[in-house]
Amino acid sequence: MAVAATIAPSAMERLYRALEKPDPSYLLISGLERDAKSLLSTPNNAVGYVILGMLDAISSRKTEFDKHFNFISAPGKPTMADFPRINGLNRMGFFDEATEYLKQMLDSSKSIDNPYYLKALAQIGMMYGFVDDAGSVIERLKRMESLEPGSQDELEKIYLLLKETSVSQAAMIDAVLAAKKLLAEKGLQIPCYSFGYSVEYDSFIELKMLCFETNLDRLAEADEALSRLLVGMEKSVDESLLNLSISCRPYNPSYGIGG
Repeated sequence: MAVAATIAPSAMERLYRALEKPDPSYLLISGLERDAKSLLSTPNNAVGYVILGMLDAISSRKTEFDKHFNFISAPGKPTMADFPRINGLNRMGFFDEATEYLKQMLDSSKSIDNPYYLKALAQIGMMYGFVDDAGSVIERLKRMESLEPGSQDELEKIYLLLKETSVSQAAMIDAVLAAKKLLAEKGLQIPCYSFGYSVEYDSFIELKMLCFETNLDRLAEADEALSRLLVGMEKSVDESLLNLSISCRPYNPSYGIGG
């Protein structure tokens, strides 16, 4: 058991390194698979299933991915395994399913008081466009005194900037989902997202879609396509989308992995 407790954090650290690459090395993958399987009969079995599931996501093995995550997570039963599950669905391009699973996470979150889960949920909720739902989670965190006292927490700052756009939650969700699908159609894989913002002069917020792509011309073309997409949706869905910016940027490991 002591060996398993040592293997688990080391294996998770190596998994994060693997997820930062579009095609991790065979040596890294095989070592992770071996360690994950060794954890399945221990109290750290959830870590083993997360690793195996995310290795499935890297290789786009959707059926095996579902089997591994079904052992440790399910809609309506919040666990920390929910977040890698969302990450894996996103990585494989199952954007509709990831969005629906996140909606179920938000709906069932009212039954838990784990601040770590709720903070992560508010963050990913805003990245998927669930701004109003994320705001409700942030209000709960404030009542629980789980945000930084005496200063405006980063989560709340992002939430307020997103609300200033006046985009409805439904339109925000549609816009984020359409942007993901557009980039996927162009052959770009989005491992994670990041918010960029400014509050010093003009209030501004941007959702950066960080892609495994080094060809700057392809990224620039995709960025222009995202702008055209938002202009079109501004006319047909919600005129307030004029105030929302979604961009395509090259992935950098400093952003971490999530979403």
